[in-house]
Amino acid sequence: MTSHRAATHRLALAGVVLALCVTVTACAERPTGFPFAKGGQGVAKGEQGGAGPPGRRQGVVSLAEAKRVWARHNRLEERAAKRNVSSAASTETGLALEISQAQTRIRKLRGERRKPVEPLAKVTYAIPAKTANRPWFLVEYNRQGWAAGSWVQLIFVKTEDAGWRMAAGTYVAGGVKRPAIAVDRDGLATAVPPDTRGGSAFSPRQVAQAMARSWQTRHQDEQALRVLAPGPFTSEQGKAQRAEEAPLKGQWDVRSAHQAPPEVYALKTRDGGTAVWHAVRGRIEFTARSAARSGGRTLAFPGDTKDFATLSRGRSYASRATLTEAAWFAADVPAKGKARVYAEWYAGLAISGR
Repeated sequence: MTSHRAATHRLALAGVVLALCVTVTACAERPTGFPFAKGGQGVAKGEQGGAGPPGRRQGVVSLAEAKRVWARHNRLEERAAKRNVSSAASTETGLALEISQAQTRIRKLRGERRKPVEPLAKVTYAIPAKTANRPWFLVEYNRQGWAAGSWVQLIFVKTEDAGWRMAAGTYVAGGVKRPAIAVDRDGLATAVPPDTRGGSAFSPRQVAQAMARSWQTRHQDEQALRVLAPGPFTSEQGKAQRAEEAPLKGQWDVRSAHQAPPEVYALKTRDGGTAVWHAVRGRIEFTARSAARSGGRTLAFPGDTKDFATLSRGRSYASRATLTEAAWFAADVPAKGKARVYAEWYAGLAISGR
């Protein structure tokens, strides 16, 4: 993962710009070099994991090993940055890898070189106690020169064939409140299984599925409205997208199909709730009606939205167009009340059509 993308989708219909707003986070505040840091020491409570004193709980990984995992990740990325290539294939897995590869493809199509990595300011680790589930842990960090209060959150997972890999990530914009992760007397966090509420109003899986329904319905699904609090990634996005798709009525049909991948990560928070990292993947299909075809009205991704103009290579579509997209989100789920989606990492994966 080499950069954060706070994007606005834009389509033009016969001179009418159709803004499909996936997020409204200010692009001006996004850091460069996301999400890699230049060394540094982790901030955590004790050397979690390992044999430890009698009666002490063990973590899925020791703090020392978590630092080594991070150091390797960062070392490979620094080497890749110097060579103007990506290290994602060696450091990431799953949807995170897919998003990073899409961003790398866009950068290459635009002929852009990688930007230098700023010095690390702070990094912290949240390591869950051992469970029967696949081992994973959380790294949060920021860099010198970033907007005040901005952070990157990364989930590292131990894979069966490739060791530790970064599987999920989100960028927390400056001024946005992050949930505080709870730790026990041994300094260990508590992982919450995807289908368990763990004292929260909703399970991690319920939040993930609600977000997929929110994307698919422009935040009009009743179940999503019951689970998700208003905010830039939910109600504001849906409202803007509905308004900006209005000019297509009678000319183009718009269909969305979005799903929540099974990978969900969650930790107990100090206030008794749950911090959840979850993803959405899907597509938006645009199909021209006869009126649009006979009138020669086409869809295009204009140049002011660089990523999508690049993915489409500046093409106009006369009969159909499909945008494939994906994102990781972070949500703060309270013990009572609705889940607050507070961070994301988004990418348009592909655009096709004719």
